[in-house]
Parts: sequence; C-alpha cells; structure tokens
Amino acid sequence: MQSINLLPLELRPKKLDKRSLFVRSGVTLGVLACLVGYGSFLVKIYMSQKEGERIEAEMAALQPELQRVEAIEKEISDNRKKAEILEQLRGARIPWSQVFSDVKTVTPEALWLATVTLNTYDADKTVLEIEGETTAFEQVGVFILKLRSLPYFSSVELVDARDKDVNFRWVTRFKVHASLAPIPQGLQVVPKDGKDEAKKNSSARGGEGR
Repeated sequence: MQSINLLPLELRPKKLDKRSLFVRSGVTLGVLACLVGYGSFLVKIYMSQKEGERIEAEMAALQPELQRVEAIEKEISDNRKKAEILEQLRGARIPWSQVFSDVKTVTPEALWLATVTLNTYDADKTVLEIEGETTAFEQVGVFILKLRSLPYFSSVELVDARDKDVNFRWVTRFKVHASLAPIPQGLQVVPKDGKDEAKKNSSARGGEGR
C-alpha cells in the first residue's frame, strides 16, 4: 500500500547529500592543513631565531679568543719578516758600519737626520728609509745626489717632503728611500769563519806539500 507524507515540506527529513558532505569535509581538511603548515612555519622561524641568537652569543664569547689568535698570527708573521731580513743581511754580507759612515759623510751641514730604518718589501727589494729635516730644501737634492754616488744603492728617491713652522722658522721634513744594490765583491765583509776556513785549507795544503 502506498504511503503519503502529509508533513509540510520544511518539516520533512532531507535526503543526505553525499557530494556536499565530501566538499565540506575536503574544505575543512584543507583549512586544517593550512593551519598546521602555518603553525609549523612559525615554529621553524622561532627555532631559526633562537639558533641565530645562540650562534651570535657563541661568537661574542669567542671574540676575545679570536683576537688573541689574530694577534699571535701577526706576531709570528712579523717575526718571520724580521728573520728573513736578518738572513738576507747575513747573506749579503753588507758592511753596515761603512754604509752608515758614508751616509753620515755625504750628509750636508744644513741637513740633519732623524731616523734611518731598513725595510724589506719583498724578497728582492730592501730599502733604507731615511727621514730628516732641513732649513734649506735644496740641500735635500744635494743629499740625494750624493747618496746616488754611493755603491750601496741602486736608486735613491724623494718620497715625501713637508714644511712646518718651528719657532717661527720654516723647516722641511723629508723622507728618502734608498734601494739597496748588490754589494760589489770588494766591499763585502768576509765572515771570520771564512777566514779561519781559508787558513785551515792553506795549512792543510802546506802539510801535504811537505
């Protein structure tokens, strides 16, 4: 027997729309996934910030140690350069007492020296840096010409000259670079060990002759 539903339309039970249910469930899951992903992203940012702060704190704690290591490395480098200079001077056998004596001899009377420094810029370039003062600038030119006449230098150049007022007098402060040249054989200093060795060889030859 056929039944008739006499309830009004708004009170009648609605049929389940599976498609609409699936769509709503999918949207809900998508929103939840976005929220979870966004939360994970925020957590990663927070952890990265904390890691950065930790690294900065460690770097700040290590900074004094790094500075100490850099200072030690610089000291080692300076000592190596000094050792290289000493080795070069020893190998060149330069008669420094004679060099300074000749430099003093060619210094004009109206000019006085302040500092004389030996600098090595590379393996093949050693420069004698001379600083001084004069009340007559033309004497600097005379001094340079006389230095160029010495056999110890391959070139002599004026690298700086400045005027200053000293007790109401103009004084010129100058700097000269004199590059060392290979020392002629006749000017080289023969080490004492070499003399002793030569004497020993001479004595040995004499003994063999007898």
